[in-house]
Amino acid sequence: DTGLDTFRHGPVGTGTVEFFNAARSLRALGYAGETVLEIVDDDPDRALSHSITYLQELGWPPGPSRTERRQNG
Repeated sequence: DTGLDTFRHGPVGTGTVEFFNAARSLRALGYAGETVLEIVDDDPDRALSHSITYLQELGWPPGPSRTERRQNG
């Protein structure tokens, strides 16, 4: 997520991307794939944790579990 004046890979929800609408659209499409987060931050563990929690609160599709990914290899 990023603002319009500075390009960065900040934590999800800290910029201008409307993740609520994206989550709603993905659910409506039945998306069940993986999500990749590209976050660059001074405290990456905190930034990733924040981003994951934020997406979960929006109902972001969780994607396949580790077991499902191994089975489908």
